[in-house]
Amino acid sequence: MDLMGKKTDKVQDKETNMPLLRRLALVLAIGYIAAVILFYFLAGEQLHLRQSRDNLELPAADSGTVELVSGSVVEQRFTTEIQRLEQIYIQWGTYYRPNAGTVLAELIDLRFGTVLLSQSFDAAGIQEGGLTTLTAEAPIEGLYQVPLLLRLTADSQPGAAASPLMNTQGQEEGWELSLNGAPTSGTLCFSLSGTDYRPALLAVRGGGAGIGPAVHCRDLAARSEREAQLCGERGNRGPEIPLPHPAAGGERLQDEV
Repeated sequence: MDLMGKKTDKVQDKETNMPLLRRLALVLAIGYIAAVILFYFLAGEQLHLRQSRDNLELPAADSGTVELVSGSVVEQRFTTEIQRLEQIYIQWGTYYRPNAGTVLAELIDLRFGTVLLSQSFDAAGIQEGGLTTLTAEAPIEGLYQVPLLLRLTADSQPGAAASPLMNTQGQEEGWELSLNGAPTSGTLCFSLSGTDYRPALLAVRGGGAGIGPAVHCRDLAARSEREAQLCGERGNRGPEIPLPHPAAGGERLQDEV
């Protein structure tokens, strides 16, 4: 009888504890779900985005383009495989003098002639070898392999205008640099940065369409160091970059100065 009584007590205790265990399990499950949701919102961007593997490196400058006076225009046609374009960096020469006026940088979708980005810069604030940054208020999507145009103009006067820098060693297939309407061999010194969706999220968003070939991603620390060097003091710059003669009124000269 004692043995049966003990078994009965254990069964009763177990039945009594079951609701408590169920409530505890429910509380733990709700806490886990809440923690997952909170983590997603706090670290969501890091979870589904990464620095684009197709960020464009800044080419080495070896020449100037034109003295960007009023009426002059520098245009670079290009394409990109960045899924979310965020910033465009443009490198400049100043003739080592103070300049004046306003520089206008525009990014245009050549399919529709739509201006995607437009930003003005004070020519007086541009440093020799320095960068201006065209920044999107929100990342621009849908530009995968879309024909784009980067256009630079200014209202500066001769003798007080900056000059966008260029690399004369070649250009990407399908790209074109135009100086005052004349196609020119070489590439404008500019770079692109943005983010891509991680592959797992791309599958959820409708497959991997729009993923370009893997290219080594630009290291951010190296970029910061490079930009710091470009914007450094003249004594740390190395060889001077030939610019078009200021007296040319915006025309690019072949002779180095």
